[in-house]
Amino acid sequence: MKRITHWTQVTADPNADKALAFMREHLQRTRRQPVRNRVAYLEELVRGKDVLDVGVVDHFTNSKEKADWLHGKIVTSSATVCGIDVVPDAVENLRAAGYRVQLLDFTREVPSGDFDVVVCGEIIEHVGSPQSIFRSAKKVLRPGGRLVLTTPNPYFSQRIQAGLLGKVTESVDHIALFTPANIAEMGMREGLPIECWRGVMDPGRARSLRARLSFCFRPVLRCVFAAEVFCQTIIYECVHKPV
Repeated sequence: MKRITHWTQVTADPNADKALAFMREHLQRTRRQPVRNRVAYLEELVRGKDVLDVGVVDHFTNSKEKADWLHGKIVTSSATVCGIDVVPDAVENLRAAGYRVQLLDFTREVPSGDFDVVVCGEIIEHVGSPQSIFRSAKKVLRPGGRLVLTTPNPYFSQRIQAGLLGKVTESVDHIALFTPANIAEMGMREGLPIECWRGVMDPGRARSLRARLSFCFRPVLRCVFAAEVFCQTIIYECVHKPV
């Protein structure tokens, strides 16, 4: 029997019970336990691989000075790495420092070569055409290669609380926040279905009485809510499966 890889194989109605059940089963099957450290997890994931790192600047031109700079960790862990970004001055500075980086907009073009892993760390929420991330990744990934996306979790408890209170706490450069179902659908459309996804646990460093109380009651709350409620970020791993 041919494996069902998209909800359109069971129904033409995206709101039908069959479509919703398909997506629910897919997300339950691919969901994994949260991890504590996003950078450490990605560092191990790319170890010994040929990697394309998208968005190496990490928001600030001096990010390479940070101990947990993601691109720096990827460089030391991977077999080969090509970095790209859209910030001209920062790209030039990194090239002058000896890093293999290019000035390139991944939503419009791709670098030459092919890769085992494409890493997009905290990128997709900034771009106006998120589907293009998957389309570009498909062009440069080897069969069985992996697109790894990390992006803010819209269901993070403090994010929900801020929204209900009318607070603006997100980067104003964010275009959208994505649910697991949103990422799954975009990936399936390009032959990059989610193989696994997991949260990154918030460190829970209390900065106010309210935050301290919330942290103290987390063991109780975990019995009621999914662990992702306490995860500020989600990591998605989508595997290239050519037809």
